[in-house]
Amino acid sequence: AAHVVVVVTRGVRSLRAANRALRMASGKVVLLLSAQDELPRADNGTDGEGWMERGLRLLEANELLGVLSATSGSMWDYRPEPPVEYRFGTLGRNKTNILFRDKTTGIRTMFVECASTGPVFLRRHLIDQLGGYDITWERRNGPDSFFHNCILSYDVWSHGYTVAIYEADLQARIVPATPSKGPQVTRALELQLERAVADFSDIRFHRKRIHDFVLRLNSEVLIR
Repeated sequence: AAHVVVVVTRGVRSLRAANRALRMASGKVVLLLSAQDELPRADNGTDGEGWMERGLRLLEANELLGVLSATSGSMWDYRPEPPVEYRFGTLGRNKTNILFRDKTTGIRTMFVECASTGPVFLRRHLIDQLGGYDITWERRNGPDSFFHNCILSYDVWSHGYTVAIYEADLQARIVPATPSKGPQVTRALELQLERAVADFSDIRFHRKRIHDFVLRLNSEVLIR
């Protein structure tokens, strides 16, 4: 399966350019990267199979798999207020908390509400249905591609496709877009952005319904 790489950065102009590039893509799968991501080697796999090849094999085996992250994704516990986010996927070198496997390929994977961190695979034909990234989100002072991918994930769920992460043996290495402002300021900004993405996604999507469906898929479709 062919693929192209689209670099997504912050700003309405950048998102519009990314959407144009997505519509021009000719492959079956598009690989989404942020300007903040470090592109790893394609032949990283210890078993002779690289992370790209493994991801494409998962997509070929699952026709309804619309978005697939090679590093991490998120689930939320909606009982407290505000909801609490839990991260799954890469936990550091050779560590993961992905507890399930795909029945067909045997690859360690799991469904998540939001595939946030790149590299992220997206099926090309979904671009026509989704229209690409939502620039309305950026106009509401939205953050960078991490959260744009999350909003895109909810959109994919709402169109009848699934979102997952898989064990690609990659570290989620992100180069900061701006110099560090210290741990306290950084955490405050993270909380502000988490609240912003939650407010925006709550308006557009039935997040709790998607959450319950994800839990059911993990227990019924995948194996431990």
